[in-house]
Amino acid sequence: EVARTATSKRKPRQRPSHRVRAQDGANVVMAAAGGARLKTLTYAYELDPDVTVVTAPALNTVMHVVVALNGRTQPEVVELMQFLVDRGARLDEMNAAGRTPIALADGQPVDLAVDLLTKLLAERGEKPKIPSRR
Repeated sequence: EVARTATSKRKPRQRPSHRVRAQDGANVVMAAAGGARLKTLTYAYELDPDVTVVTAPALNTVMHVVVALNGRTQPEVVELMQFLVDRGARLDEMNAAGRTPIALADGQPVDLAVDLLTKLLAERGEKPKIPSRR
């Protein structure tokens, strides 16, 4: 991208040094995680690679948001989850309502998301804060 100055010289545009956040603290990665496919999430990650964002006052993480189907298939959701996990997203945080991503996925139900989160926690030697009811 190129910006023109008053003298018509061309100089490259610079990216802003700050990250854009919503009033609750959500970033573009969290927004994309809520309903986008992998290509869009990847682009959002390039703009702002923070996958550890937490909203206020709800205390939702990107994993709380991504487990919702929102028009996606379960394999698509799992693909997004793996992308986020590979980049450091938190797996089993409790939000302000006392729910973890597993609890949210369990209630929808998004079985593949529950399975992946449970497997990833087990690989770390951890147990879910709220185990699946299945």
